[in-house]
Amino acid sequence: MNYYEILGIAPDASPSDIDKAFRKLQAKYHPDRNKDSDPIITAAYKQVSEAYEVLKDPLKRKAYDSNLVGGSEPKATKKGKNILGAIVDTVVEHAPDIYRSVMEKYKKR
Repeated sequence: MNYYEILGIAPDASPSDIDKAFRKLQAKYHPDRNKDSDPIITAAYKQVSEAYEVLKDPLKRKAYDSNLVGGSEPKATKKGKNILGAIVDTVVEHAPDIYRSVMEKYKKR
């Protein structure tokens, strides 16, 4: 899920739309309003806060937007934007070398 989906806004949302969406979700998920410490609500609050921190800043938003694939999911990068995707890409990229290395060590036994 991307930051726009988390905040429930369109990619062309104005800064005031971003602020409104954040305030609404912040009120819903804020830890002070949810004393039971539900991990799902805590995670949702962190996601909302992270999305807002990126989308409220024009430079961060531009960088985020340029890193979207098809407007929906962040590209995997080695800088940690989508760390799981980066790990998978690295393993796939180096799979032949890894396999060769393992087989050579196995043959020596």
